[in-house]
Amino acid sequence: MALPTLSPEAVAALALAAGLKLAPDRLEAVAATLAFIRAEIAKLDRLSSADARSAPPFDPDWR
Repeated sequence: MALPTLSPEAVAALALAAGLKLAPDRLEAVAATLAFIRAEIAKLDRLSSADARSAPPFDPDWR
């Protein structure tokens, strides 16, 4: 499931809730960085799901 993109305003609200204050130019950079990280995590999740579908079931008595 894809996560929604965080706008700079949403990042500002999250930062404020965490007790942080970010300059407006930093908000865009943080939002872009978070979007990149989320996209990479989504790629890894898709790869993990594909591996799980193609892998044989775990057999603890394989010997």
